[in-house]
Amino acid sequence: MATNYPTSLDTSTQQPAPGSTTDLDATGYEHDVVHTNHSGALIQLETKLGIGASAASGASDGHVMTRQADGSTAWEAIPAQTPTLSVAGSLTTIAGTLLQVQTSTFQAKTTFQGASPLEFTGATTDNGHTTTFAITDPSSDKTITFPDATGTVALSGSSVTSVTGTAPIVSSGGATPAISVTTNNDQLILNNQIFS
Repeated sequence: MATNYPTSLDTSTQQPAPGSTTDLDATGYEHDVVHTNHSGALIQLETKLGIGASAASGASDGHVMTRQADGSTAWEAIPAQTPTLSVAGSLTTIAGTLLQVQTSTFQAKTTFQGASPLEFTGATTDNGHTTTFAITDPSSDKTITFPDATGTVALSGSSVTSVTGTAPIVSSGGATPAISVTTNNDQLILNNQIFS
């Protein structure tokens, strides 16, 4: 009979607790066997924990025992690291809500499937309103390019109140191109000249 540790935990069979009247020659309580089991388990435990004077009493909540470069062990805070979500296979399903609380970077091309794969809540998340990107089934590969510029994206269903930029913005028949094109209700203003 010997210690089961570290393959499995010992029980009272391997580590008996003799009483004050227990015969230390009785089966299962033999003095030499009990000491051998105790010593074997202690050596295995020391081997697993390693050496070092870092006591658990000096550790803080959430600290873990880590191996040091010299082979010793010490209680330390879990090192800060960039979280990584690694998946494999052609199709990976995540059930429920995937809560992302840190900034993430997608390094490879990402394909979103479905007619409305992206929804945005804005700063207020509990008002029940979202902005959805709706994608029409493409008949061929399409590319939408965003310019290297800062500004607001104008939509076909919205009213454009001002369009400004570097000439030429509007040019027809060799005329001097307009520098500014502005709408005012039902009027079109080109270079401060009103066209009703």
